[in-house]
Amino acid sequence: MVRERTIRQVGRLGGMTLNAEEIINIGDTLLQRHPDGFTDSFETNRHRVSTLTDVESRRVRNRIAGYITRQQQSRSQQV
Repeated sequence: MVRERTIRQVGRLGGMTLNAEEIINIGDTLLQRHPDGFTDSFETNRHRVSTLTDVESRRVRNRIAGYITRQQQSRSQQV
């Protein structure tokens, strides 16, 4: 069973890692709350994730930003 974590709690996890489902849930939540706040640029999304969350782990932040970037690229190809 996956424990529910708020986006703000992610930064307080310290050395814990998040599984893929949790990364997807966080990414989808950010995309729903800020639909115009992300682009298909990884660098831009990485900085945006950093400002919107308390994620201290570079690896977790990059995984979330990477997921969001892939989603945005997928959406732009469908249009």
